[in-house]
Amino acid sequence: MTRFTLEEALDCMLVYYKVTLKRFINNVATEVIEIKLLTALPALFIPITTFKIPEDLVSKIVGESEESQSLREQLNRKLWILTKGSNIYRRFISIRGLDTNDRPGSRA
Repeated sequence: MTRFTLEEALDCMLVYYKVTLKRFINNVATEVIEIKLLTALPALFIPITTFKIPEDLVSKIVGESEESQSLREQLNRKLWILTKGSNIYRRFISIRGLDTNDRPGSRA
């Protein structure tokens, strides 16, 4: 092997170890933080403690925004209107004795 090839291999190895060391340090830090947080969770979520949390705090933590609430209500109204229209259409078709498959050009 030439000196250039050896130096290039050494450079690649040093870059690899540099990246790996950063990743290892990051993973260890993450594991330590997760362990600390997870060991404290059982004490935080005792049922009695959970029931004592005020409703406004609970809604801040897990509630949806007013924007998403209004969007959900609007979509539910549209769904209700479309469902009613579909039911009316089906009743009309059954009264007329028609089947949507009987129309010309439809495949049976």
